[in-house]
Amino acid sequence: MKNVKRSYLTSSLVSLVALAAGSVLCIAPANAATPSGSVPSEVRDYPYCEIIPDTVANGVTTEHVFNTLGFNTCPSDAWSTITEQNIVDAYNAVYGGATSATINGRRHWVMDSIQSNGGTTSSTDTLTVNGVEFG
Repeated sequence: MKNVKRSYLTSSLVSLVALAAGSVLCIAPANAATPSGSVPSEVRDYPYCEIIPDTVANGVTTEHVFNTLGFNTCPSDAWSTITEQNIVDAYNAVYGGATSATINGRRHWVMDSIQSNGGTTSSTDTLTVNGVEFG
């Protein structure tokens, strides 16, 4: 079995757990830097996209999850041009070590609101792929 470690910048898994619990999602900001957009107070049906470059070190695969929440609404024209290789190339240009990537989106939030309470991530990593900014 492959050893996989997930590095969530804004966690889809947390989103699913909060949704299943019928509660408000609590996440930290995707990036400590000021995002180019803002998160609306009501996110139901708000579009977002995720990219997930993978790195491998010492036999452990780490999935680095980036999404557009707080940066942009994942413009469909630009999103449609993104390939797995674009993600790997962009990640390697900034951080290095990506061996593969997953494209996850374009989706819309299915909850009403998101509340940040900190502590979920301390990452300030961002990535721009084909003009779309992710954090």
